[in-house]
Amino acid sequence: MKNQILKDKELAKTLTQIVTSADPRAEFYEKYDGAFKDALDALIPEIPIAIKTEQRSIWHIYPVFDHILETIKEINRLSCNLKKDEQKILSFIMLFHDLGKPACKKEKIKNGKICDTFHGHNVESEKIARRVLPHLDFSSNLDIMCKLILDHDFFIAVSENCFENVEKRLEIISNAVEKKISDLNAFGDGKHLMYLLCLIGIADNLAQNRVLSSATTEVIKDALSILKNSHM
Repeated sequence: MKNQILKDKELAKTLTQIVTSADPRAEFYEKYDGAFKDALDALIPEIPIAIKTEQRSIWHIYPVFDHILETIKEINRLSCNLKKDEQKILSFIMLFHDLGKPACKKEKIKNGKICDTFHGHNVESEKIARRVLPHLDFSSNLDIMCKLILDHDFFIAVSENCFENVEKRLEIISNAVEKKISDLNAFGDGKHLMYLLCLIGIADNLAQNRVLSSATTEVIKDALSILKNSHM
């Protein structure tokens, strides 16, 4: 047991160095070898699977794990004004947010082409995070991190409603933000957690096909503006 704790601490240290670096994708593949690879794959067997899992969709430009690493790069840039501990939390949230995709992957034919879908991956990703994060010394922030992983696609549904009701766009966004803040209050400062959820959403979108994801990014930016100027 003592040896395992020491191994977990060493693994967490190396993983932290990777996810908090300026280029997590380059840093990961440089270090993903030997004892580190063996330890990481043993603790998180979903990672080698995610590395090999393609995302055949007009929305994505990377396989699952490369997308994850790119979202970490984006969240590190977006969260540079936050405290170091919170930056680290966000980096690890992005590490886990899509790890459930391979387990949820289904193929369908759309316009004569194979298209991959990953419905319910947020639930599977949350399960993985809840299992692994305590080994990486995140027990005290576990519930908050798992909640944000579970809700990371929150703005997709909000965006769909905005596209259908353009004239009521800001009202729809404002109502959704207020409702989500109330939900997040059970986990801490709901307004601040909503701000973090916005950063997560933007980072996720920036690591996709930006032409297609830009509309949802604009919705999140509107949410940030509403959040900044509200007394929710």
